[in-house]
Amino acid sequence: MNNKLFFILAMLAAIALVPLFAGMEQKQKVKYLIGPEDRVRIYVERHPEVTVSVPVGPDGFISFPMLGNIEVTGMTREELQEKLTGMLKKYYKKPMVSVMIEEYNSYRIAVLGEVENPGLFTLKSDPTVMHALSLAGGPTQNAALDEAYLKKAGEENLIRLDLYALLVKGDVSRDMILNPGDVLYVPKGTKNQLYVLGEVGSPGVYQMKEGLTVLEAIAMAGSETDKAIMRKVSVIRKTGDAANPDVYIINVDKILKEGKMKYNLALAPGDVIYIPKSAKPEWDRIVPMLTTIGTTHSLIKGW
Repeated sequence: MNNKLFFILAMLAAIALVPLFAGMEQKQKVKYLIGPEDRVRIYVERHPEVTVSVPVGPDGFISFPMLGNIEVTGMTREELQEKLTGMLKKYYKKPMVSVMIEEYNSYRIAVLGEVENPGLFTLKSDPTVMHALSLAGGPTQNAALDEAYLKKAGEENLIRLDLYALLVKGDVSRDMILNPGDVLYVPKGTKNQLYVLGEVGSPGVYQMKEGLTVLEAIAMAGSETDKAIMRKVSVIRKTGDAANPDVYIINVDKILKEGKMKYNLALAPGDVIYIPKSAKPEWDRIVPMLTTIGTTHSLIKGW
């Protein structure tokens, strides 16, 4: 199983498991507003003749026995419950009314950025960040999980979301109820990236994780090619002086053959791991790569 597939499956598993640990009441309290094409079930205790499941029409009205057409768009479940209780007092003594939203068909939201299938989605049930992410296929391997944000419909301010705490740590208090028109954006990671370049199967940018080592980073990038010189792997680490980074030469062959894992260097965000195809430093290849990386970071993060 490749790393990308493993990451996607792990994130989807996290999304599926979190609801097992807590119900909706543990999510941040943002009330859902009923809208056109939703379906509501109205239960009146001891009165089955007015216990119904009805759709909300395109005009925002429902048709209810004895009461006729009632406008419900923009109301919360509790507000509709209170309104019906008041209206039914004309016919019943102390009516006990319960309202449940059966279908959230007006619930159209956008999930954009670093998710597997960005786009517009209709939430049929459980209108939460977790559900929206699952519909979008979960975050990609390059997602900055702790830098996501939510744009609420009709509001200018952005709400910061820590998806790392929600998905990885299982902190369900980070989940939120969504409303129609909300936009969930997951940016691409920059501050927690590292680079695996040279003679590996899939050279490129990878998301840093706590405790990652040189061997794990090489494996993440598809392992070494047949041309790789594994006794001369370089780890290039930025310092306060951008022109003079620290350079560590790692003999991966020795680590693997002799089991000396203490030389399996722990990596840091921004590290560049370079696997050469020659025992001599290939500065004609390394320098352009570092220049590109440095320029990119200058634009993104103000290095």
